[in-house]
Amino acid sequence: KYDVTDDSARLSGVLQSVQTVRDLVRMVLLSVCLADVLVLAMALVFWIRSRIHEIGTLLALGIGKMRIVAQLAIETGLMAAVAALCSLGTGAMLSGYVSSRLLRDSGVAPLESLHVEALPPEQTMLILLLGCAVIAVALAVSCAVVLSKSPKSILSSMR
Repeated sequence: KYDVTDDSARLSGVLQSVQTVRDLVRMVLLSVCLADVLVLAMALVFWIRSRIHEIGTLLALGIGKMRIVAQLAIETGLMAAVAALCSLGTGAMLSGYVSSRLLRDSGVAPLESLHVEALPPEQTMLILLLGCAVIAVALAVSCAVVLSKSPKSILSSMR
């Protein structure tokens, strides 16, 4: 006969610690995403400002603002796709190397034989979607300059 006892009181401290770490990780992730949006938006603003002559010429030819913004989005998306492919490849290699090094250097025998798995495809897709969201927000912020001006003011600002 087996007796089942409630051991949740002993584990409540551990569960609270895990929840605190989880909250801290979420806060750090949100902070990093906001910083990414700001830095990327500033870089995109400079990129769009350097292309103001091109944008003015396209507007003068009758091409709409949304088509120009779509072109900028496609260009940014292509750069992001190349960066994502490079990061997935190098990230998998480096994470395997670093984790095996850390486990080997720990000196604890059970940890040395531990096999560390790569990120599951669901989490990889979630990270890629988060990156796309960061890029979309940064692009929207940086394109606001183009969308807020009239074609005449864009053309008159060209020197």
